[in-house]
Amino acid sequence: MRVSAEVAGAFVLATFAGCASSPISLNDQQISAVERVARVDMAQQNIPGMAIGIGLNGTTVYARGFGTRGEGKPVDAGTIFPIGSITKQFTAACVMLLVQEGRIKLDGTVAYYVPDAPHGREITVRELLDQTSGLADYTAQPALQRMAGPHKLARLRPEQLIALIANQPLRFKPGTKFEYSNTNYVLAGMLVHKVSGEPYGTFLTKHILEPLKLDRMQYLRTSIPAGPDSARGYKIVKGHFVALPRFTMSWALSAGALASDVGDLIRWDGAFFGGHVVQPALVRTMTTVPPLPKASERDYAFGWVVQNVDDHPMIWHNGGLPGAHAMNAYFPQTGWSIVVLTNLYDADPEDIAKALFAIVRDHR
Repeated sequence: MRVSAEVAGAFVLATFAGCASSPISLNDQQISAVERVARVDMAQQNIPGMAIGIGLNGTTVYARGFGTRGEGKPVDAGTIFPIGSITKQFTAACVMLLVQEGRIKLDGTVAYYVPDAPHGREITVRELLDQTSGLADYTAQPALQRMAGPHKLARLRPEQLIALIANQPLRFKPGTKFEYSNTNYVLAGMLVHKVSGEPYGTFLTKHILEPLKLDRMQYLRTSIPAGPDSARGYKIVKGHFVALPRFTMSWALSAGALASDVGDLIRWDGAFFGGHVVQPALVRTMTTVPPLPKASERDYAFGWVVQNVDDHPMIWHNGGLPGAHAMNAYFPQTGWSIVVLTNLYDADPEDIAKALFAIVRDHR
């Protein structure tokens, strides 16, 4: 079911304004239920390591790790995992900070800001962010594997990634259809650099991560986050866990190169939906699904998906890449955040997050 933009936006603002002044905690029965879901799903899905975070309006009320993060070391509440395409909501926020300052126009052409962008005169900034540009996805190009496969540690530039699809035609007329393409968000990161004069990672750190004190979040150089409490990615081969080799994350950049623990994502949700990243009017814009003339397979806004779960609006994004699969879900009607981070691409953190929300949704 599609959630209207007006309803979603109203929930976003009203929820934060009415949040409790003192934190709550889960009761013993809820904690037991949460941990039962974690253990059952890890066993059924063969997940080596997982961290779960549950928060209310930006405050963590439960966080725990399960399984191993690599080399027999346990996952804990502070373990840092790659979060893949959850990065896109941060990239969209960087663009919107520049929109808020009047330095970018959402309906301006991409070519005005990034002159060499493929089809840049045909596509608007808005169409990049809501994935309606029609640009082919560079991650689907066979040449990428030769540039950024296992053991590859070379630093790639965004221009190299965009060049993989530069000569391909648009897949449809911009603005007429949703189709997920990582190219959109690499271009969005390039746009941030061109307009601000700061590389994407620098701008993100200076204007979002540091002001919000998201100290555990990292813009990755390689697939294994820095620091002593980081998760290593795995795959399953003939029923056994096999650790993935370290590889460059410069193939993902502003489309998917962030890593985080559960606590920083919960704090991010509270700050973003509370209007402390961009103005409330822009939060509404970023969680508004475009009125496409053709039915969309997914209700996608600016780095967020807007859907219903058991009659509750859920605003979310997941992130999958080799050795990681993550989920960040915010429920604006209640203010709950559910974060599930894993170190296995084949994991299903989306269904785990929905099961966890069912446990806490009526608890205030």
